Amino acid sequence: MTPSRLLGTCLLATLTLLSLQATAPTVAEARCGPGRIAVWPDASTPLPPRPELIILGDGTRGESVARIADRNPALVSRRGDRVPLVVVELQQGDQRFIQAVLRPERDLRVGDVYELRLNRRVLRDRRGNEARWTVTAMSTAPLSWNAAPTAEPPVSQAFGCGPAESIPVTVDVTTTYPERYRVRVWRDGTDEATARTFDIMPTTPGAVSFGHGMCSGIFDPPSGTRVHFRLSLVGPEGREVPMAGPPLSAVFP
Repeated sequence: MTPSRLLGTCLLATLTLLSLQATAPTVAEARCGPGRIAVWPDASTPLPPRPELIILGDGTRGESVARIADRNPALVSRRGDRVPLVVVELQQGDQRFIQAVLRPERDLRVGDVYELRLNRRVLRDRRGNEARWTVTAMSTAPLSWNAAPTAEPPVSQAFGCGPAESIPVTVDVTTTYPERYRVRVWRDGTDEATARTFDIMPTTPGAVSFGHGMCSGIFDPPSGTRVHFRLSLVGPEGREVPMAGPPLSAVFP
């Protein structure tokens, strides 16, 4: 395997850390890349007039996301309509990772195509496509849990530049929008009031997990830590539908 292939393997696993479904051989000499910035939801996803968007940054690029408000984030239409984006939340990861939740200052124009810009630069989604979306007069989208989620056995996978570790969760939901979940997690022996909150957006529908990739990640407690957590399903405008039942728990690998 060439050095460029090794670096690509590390970057791929990092950028899909929220689903952690990728597989790759263990390569002792692999190294982590500098990271990159990506946008959720994927390009071409229909947007409501007042959507929530998420910008993710890993590696050294996480520092740029932490200062995203200084770079004039905006949605700009082909017709010249420019709508500034407001940072409503910054979610700091444990390991070289940060994401920002943004919301437009006002409603977008239905039927227009908008792109997400930082100053003059057009960002890209997690698949590498330029972040452009068409705005639709979206009625209230279905958003519900069909069953309580279930925590699965933790997963730890060795890679050349570090392990990828996660807690998978089985979910059964109804939504017509790309899945987004809000996780509230706290350590055993502490109160739920101390919970950390962050969002996960699986790259494969239903393949929910949270943890960290080889080089970066949102959640990385000490090995063997028992954690408790709740999930909420989040709609396109930020509306949350909490899971039913008691909190789930698992031991981090």
